[in-house]
Amino acid sequence: GGRVVIVFGRNNFSPRETTEEKWQLIDNVTYITGAHNIKGGFDVNLERILNFFPGQFGGRYFFDSYADYANGRVSRYAQAFAGAGTQGPTSKPNFNEYGFFLQDDWRAKSNLTLNLGIRYDVQQMKKPPVRNPDPRLGAAGIDTSLLNNDFNNFAPRFGFAWSPKARLVIRGGYGLFYGRTPSIMLGTAHTQNGLSVVLIDLNRPTLPFAYPGRFADLAQVAAFTPSVPSIFVFDKDFQQPYTQQGSFGAEYGLRNDLSVSATFLHVQGTHIQRTRDINLLAPVGYPVLGGFPSLQRHPGVNGTPDRPVAGFARISQFESTGDSNYNALVLAVNKRYAANFQFSASYTWSKVIDNKPDGTSVVPFNTGDDSKWVQQVFNLSDDRGRGEADVPHRFVASAVWDLAYFGGLNKGARAFVDGWQLSGILQAASNPPFSALVGAVDINNDGNRFTDRVSGFGRNTFRQNKFVSLDMRVSKTIVITEKFKVQLLGELFNALNRVNFSLFNTQYATATVLTSVAGDATVTTRNPRITLTPRTDFGNPRAQFDYGLPGSARVGQLAAKLIF
Repeated sequence: GGRVVIVFGRNNFSPRETTEEKWQLIDNVTYITGAHNIKGGFDVNLERILNFFPGQFGGRYFFDSYADYANGRVSRYAQAFAGAGTQGPTSKPNFNEYGFFLQDDWRAKSNLTLNLGIRYDVQQMKKPPVRNPDPRLGAAGIDTSLLNNDFNNFAPRFGFAWSPKARLVIRGGYGLFYGRTPSIMLGTAHTQNGLSVVLIDLNRPTLPFAYPGRFADLAQVAAFTPSVPSIFVFDKDFQQPYTQQGSFGAEYGLRNDLSVSATFLHVQGTHIQRTRDINLLAPVGYPVLGGFPSLQRHPGVNGTPDRPVAGFARISQFESTGDSNYNALVLAVNKRYAANFQFSASYTWSKVIDNKPDGTSVVPFNTGDDSKWVQQVFNLSDDRGRGEADVPHRFVASAVWDLAYFGGLNKGARAFVDGWQLSGILQAASNPPFSALVGAVDINNDGNRFTDRVSGFGRNTFRQNKFVSLDMRVSKTIVITEKFKVQLLGELFNALNRVNFSLFNTQYATATVLTSVAGDATVTTRNPRITLTPRTDFGNPRAQFDYGLPGSARVGQLAAKLIF
């Protein structure tokens, strides 16, 4: 059909349910002997989960216009059903977690403390219960019931604190930390196997009943061919994610209440989860008109890539091929509360590099989930670049000032001038980066138009403006009795009323795709002509922070707090 203007039917994923029952046993033991403080323990967590995620089970009608609706012309009808002999959209992605640790905090010298430890973590996950027996999957080595449980998760830890001279402390440490696989990934693999859920998706249907009727069961729709399914599977080499975290820094006390510090931080993420469509043919170089470099395009009819495993649309593989790298230098000054005043300020200079791990892309052809994918599913290094959270510069300062300087006044005067406090927080940071996207057209023909960048541009190569916000508070505390106080508050958020933009136009160019050209027989649906035309509004602001969020338009509020 054309542009959908009316949709009738239950929300795509309702009613839904996720119920968790947790059984947890934790025990820790500490043994102190001489200069050693030895700790050990375990954490056992048993998760029993009921997940009901009924996409399209309520049935949905789509109409292209109000006239079509008035005349009963349905452009599309979709309804899903539980496959015979399965639990349908109901899954039980249970898992057991076991954690054990041993640590020794050793005071090796009067000015040197060492922290030595090791931890072992396992998330034993329930495997998907249904194996799709389709021989085409078997020939491709794809098993919908496969899930590799990772048991070699030993994590060493080391830290130290050394004071070579008075007022100077040098600290450092290293640790390996294992993460977990989200239950939404497990539940999706349990149900989206091509058998548990059967979708009937009809274009321009002539239905055996009128709107708002719906099919009662699969037997009633036996005459219709089910949609080609998209399925989810786990990579046979799936591993649990982990990070290696290290730090090294020094802190020096300029005086009793004032210190300065410098710290280097490093975090390396490995085996981070992502979702990747493996049911595609390898892309080939393809020319682009408009003065842009050629791109990599998957073979197939324009908008519909060829599927090497016939009978299936996307085969989304959950895998652990994501990685990330974070390095930062943090400079800080801290004044502890003394003489009615407290102050702290820190500046962080950092960089995030990754290959775009996503973690939770579980709904095919969904705007939000598809935008998490890499552009080239067979070339992960193509998306290696600045991470979505890359903020190279960040400054934060806060202060609290008690105006308690009037001890010489009489009791009546002090009741008026005492109890006042001023405080504030200033934040300033670089905005996150964004990519030069095409937007509305799937120019690389992988079935996902939300990640296609303009050819010749890397990921997250643009950044606009910066974030600055000052929040302030003035308060007055009135002592009624020894045990009862009233605090009056006046607050301003974004006191400077600065406009902080949260979204920018990421469409760098408009794509024109011609599948036929008069007099040129080489231009076909499989060999289209692609032209990119730069836009003049690329990078323009599209949204600012909303009310109630940091950086939104200036907001003031008055409040009273009773303390007793």
